[in-house]
Amino acid sequence: MLVGGGTGGDALVERGNDLVSEAIAPSDLERLLRLEHSDPHSILGAHPGPDGVTIRALRPGADEVSVVENGARPWRMEQRDEAGLFEVVIKDHGEVFPYRLRVQYPDGTVATIHDPYSFLPTVGELDQLLWNEGRHERIHEKLGAHLREIEGVSGVAFAVWAPNARRVSVVGDFNDWDGRLDMMRVLGSSGIWEMFIPELKPDVNYKFEIRTSEGRLMLKADPFAMATEKPPATASRAFEPAYTFNDGE
Repeated sequence: MLVGGGTGGDALVERGNDLVSEAIAPSDLERLLRLEHSDPHSILGAHPGPDGVTIRALRPGADEVSVVENGARPWRMEQRDEAGLFEVVIKDHGEVFPYRLRVQYPDGTVATIHDPYSFLPTVGELDQLLWNEGRHERIHEKLGAHLREIEGVSGVAFAVWAPNARRVSVVGDFNDWDGRLDMMRVLGSSGIWEMFIPELKPDVNYKFEIRTSEGRLMLKADPFAMATEKPPATASRAFEPAYTFNDGE
């Protein structure tokens, strides 16, 4: 069925198929909405199944969210929870496909973005193994904030070691310091939390919002940051050094 939507109210979008709420365990959904889930990527993003590809997004404050694929009408997502959880099942696809999210807010603002929950981890299993064994000699290349291009999309890969945290989010100027928007995932038993945020530019200010095992909420600068704000400001900055050493070993 086609319904009105979009920036002007007269664009056509395809309404998604029935929701598959049973696909999420109630305890997982509760932890996600409490902002205490250690693997939000297991719920958010795109997930293939027997009925098609289910796509979920957590966009607090949004009026409408749609899935956009090149050359196809947008699929409107249904709001599943008032906290801002949106979901759609796309039966036209049996496997994960490239897509973007079109997010509309009450003030009329519309943003079309790559979904950060559609990207694979940027810290590999070998890195995790070496870190666990205390043998990783170049961990500074993995932890911190690093400019990357993944699947043709540029952005910043964030990673931090917080082994006892309940939840870690990247917050900064780019998401209004809102810990609900960019929740990271923990990788196995390594204690490393990771996330790739597409379309971020160099020099963005950021910190890590950490929910401790005791339930306290802390805002921490990045110990592996390549740059920081000028004191007394304390935010870290995503920065890639341009200097190249030209001397010998």
